[in-house]
Amino acid sequence: MFPTTIPLRTALAGGGRQNATQLGADVNVLSVVATAGDSAILPPATQGVTVRVYNTGLQAAQIFGYQAGNNTDTVETQAAGIRQPANSCIDYYCAIQGNWIPEYQFTHNLLAVTDPVATNDNTQGFGPGSDWFNVLLSREWSCLSAATGAAVWSFDGCVPGVGVDPSGMLTQFGNCAITPALTPFAQFGEEGNLYRNIANPIAGNGTDTTDDILDGFVLPANAFDQAKRGLQLTFQGKFGATANNKRFKIWANPTIVGGSIVAGVNSGGSVSSVGAGALLFDSGVQTNNATGLAVLLQLFKYGVAGSNTQYSQAQPIFGTVHGGVSMPVFSTLVENAPINIVITGSSPTTGAAGDVVLNFSEVNAMN
Repeated sequence: MFPTTIPLRTALAGGGRQNATQLGADVNVLSVVATAGDSAILPPATQGVTVRVYNTGLQAAQIFGYQAGNNTDTVETQAAGIRQPANSCIDYYCAIQGNWIPEYQFTHNLLAVTDPVATNDNTQGFGPGSDWFNVLLSREWSCLSAATGAAVWSFDGCVPGVGVDPSGMLTQFGNCAITPALTPFAQFGEEGNLYRNIANPIAGNGTDTTDDILDGFVLPANAFDQAKRGLQLTFQGKFGATANNKRFKIWANPTIVGGSIVAGVNSGGSVSSVGAGALLFDSGVQTNNATGLAVLLQLFKYGVAGSNTQYSQAQPIFGTVHGGVSMPVFSTLVENAPINIVITGSSPTTGAAGDVVLNFSEVNAMN
């Protein structure tokens, strides 16, 4: 994994052995290699010692032995040194006093902003054992095979509490036998909690007849990048102790007036219309007096990638009455853009505050 607590060094501009940047023992990071051939020099070659050099600069560096007789490898002459590519890591090992031997010279990408793909292969200098570190998502990969156009990369892990596992990870179900091509019903994609909000209350409708936002969240773009990814949403709360008309709705990308979004969470404001979005669930007018409410809704992607096609259906319970299952909604939300899911409550006739109160929101995501 890319070291973050080691001093960063600048390779000697113009290169050459004389006055080359001196490297220390153990681990070194050349963070600045402005032009190809800028140079650094290894410490004295002591038998049994290994020195690791990361080149995270923009250009290839030239690495030299410490002094005459201390060659950088067994191929290049002592005067020429060895070329270390940009975004690479090489371990220099001294097996014989006075001689450094590079243990591997495959390219490493330690400052990537994407994950590796099949085309990050031997044509780019990668090989078995190459490291790839995605600095945006704080996760690390290792190359298992670098065949042209068919490189295979293995996910090594991520920084706890910061890094994010890739969405394609699979978990074996029980002790099912799994063939190399995968076995139906023997493995499953990861799933877990995406959002949870609990309060007394989270929010209630205001003194108006509009659809007031009680809670909501913004699903990032490309969450629905392939079929069968989806959400299970649970919302619970209560109807106020009045005989007023009350209404509870779940929307996706409606037209919103006022309110704010902080860290992806909606609060305040109201929905003025469905706009270019979709009304996923509508309770219709309810007159429940001081009863609980709960709605479970599934929202899933179907169809080919990028087709902007989703399915949703809900199961409401108001007080002691189960509302059955709502009709399916087949929405056409744009999938390469954020999707704003909001829950509203209203007192559509009377405009009494607190006729619809939300206490619990939960969103579980399924890959």
